[in-house]
Amino acid sequence: MIYDSVKKQKSFGIRPLFLDISSNKRKGLYSPYNNLDENMIPLLWRYMLKNYLKVFTLCLVSFIAILLVTRSQDIAKFAALNSDIKVITLFIAFQIPYLLPLAIPISCLISATILSQRLSRTHELTSMRASGISLKLITAPVFIVTGFLAL
Repeated sequence: MIYDSVKKQKSFGIRPLFLDISSNKRKGLYSPYNNLDENMIPLLWRYMLKNYLKVFTLCLVSFIAILLVTRSQDIAKFAALNSDIKVITLFIAFQIPYLLPLAIPISCLISATILSQRLSRTHELTSMRASGISLKLITAPVFIVTGFLAL
């Protein structure tokens, strides 16, 4: 029964997955690792990094805004000294470097979680795994960028 369907597929020029595929270097059962293109990994990494950095930037800006609101008492005290708007804006801008060590790690964690959730929800993670890409290769760009940002 199965052999008849194989003959039909062969007659139409379609090769079944369990037959030898001459373009593959490895003979035997079809494996997705045989067709893994070397140019696909940098393209995948750019896609992952682009999405990760979008979410990271949004998270970082929102956490800095939230932390600046918590420092609103200090800003109000400074503004009560009859300071110019330019000086108050500089005071707020000089507060940001003190908030970054607190905001960057939280933003990295939340953006990595949101990215993996989005990839899973749209079945992109499943398709990457099904095409033979290991989980190490999928998560490597996120870990590398997170490592640089955490320094």
